[in-house]
Amino acid sequence: MPVEPPRDPDGNTLPHDHAEIQNEHHVIRHITPYDLFPDRQTHVKRVQSGAYSESSDQHGGMSVDIEEWMTTDGLDTLHYVHDPSYGAKRINVGELRAQGFQVGWDSQPGNPHHGAVWGIGNGSKRKRRIAALAVTIRAASGEGQVDDPGGGHPRREYYFRLGPVSACAKARVSAARVRRRFSS
Repeated sequence: MPVEPPRDPDGNTLPHDHAEIQNEHHVIRHITPYDLFPDRQTHVKRVQSGAYSESSDQHGGMSVDIEEWMTTDGLDTLHYVHDPSYGAKRINVGELRAQGFQVGWDSQPGNPHHGAVWGIGNGSKRKRRIAALAVTIRAASGEGQVDDPGGGHPRREYYFRLGPVSACAKARVSAARVRRRFSS
């Protein structure tokens, strides 16, 4: 049994680097089909950087499974990825720590191998750095496929209906909205 993580007075796990999660270990991040978005040029569905966000909890980190602890207990790497449409990414702990992130243990009911990555915040640059480290173990349903402009996600339908919009066109639309708002 690993050493208990530090906790606040309410029992919530505090951000920490757990000494028993070694730099050569890996964590597994679950990817849902909702984490996918079409590339603007190729229209191929890829994992958007928001898939590497921290939770909104008080001390929320990015939820992960600690792969080496799972395999030590005889579990498959994808043991906690229950939904067949979900994918999974493997990320090296040492590479996360080299980027300034903390990786710790945050056991959850039904998942004693649950961990978290802290220090990501709201910055898209940090999320993109994590995305660059992530290696696909199993693709989420639709990942790597050309998006269907006629169906699916409402944002996608909006994008394909408009097509690529230039900055000048966006400025003209914004100016027109402002004029309409103040002309009445």
